Amino acid sequence: MIKKGMLIIFILGQSLSIHAQLIEIADHGGVPVASYFERIKADDPEPEQEREPLTQEQVAEQFSLKNRLPMVSKLLSPGRVQPRKWNVPLFVQTTVALVGDDRVSMQWLKRKKTRLEKLETTIMMVNVKTEQQVKQVQAYFPNNQVLVMPGDDVARQLKIRHYPVLITAKGISQ
Repeated sequence: MIKKGMLIIFILGQSLSIHAQLIEIADHGGVPVASYFERIKADDPEPEQEREPLTQEQVAEQFSLKNRLPMVSKLLSPGRVQPRKWNVPLFVQTTVALVGDDRVSMQWLKRKKTRLEKLETTIMMVNVKTEQQVKQVQAYFPNNQVLVMPGDDVARQLKIRHYPVLITAKGISQ
């Protein structure tokens, strides 16, 4: 009985596959596609030109502080951070502080000044509006590197939502 059922399924399958036909959508007779790209390029209002390399001044202008402000990190805001410990000395070789231009961050920087300087902490301003606010932090920490950078990637990696926070090889703290 099982053999008979298998035979029927096999015959039905074969008959269906025989009746199934391919539907031809288009036949271009082996025409190369390069001609289509030439038409697209011809319609391009700005033909490709060789660009001169940027000068050092132009590069500096592109990456200047005023062109990076305001810096907004959507995943981070001022608030409390639960300390966490880990031991990854090879992973975290630079001590980093994430701060904003808010009152909480400025008070935290003043309280932690000695420690941040001793650890040679890189200060990342992740939420800052004006060049004046950045220069104020740079003046307060003349021997520390002060960067203006988005902090969303760091927030995702470390699963944090708030700053100010100190990130070291031993963990995070506030």
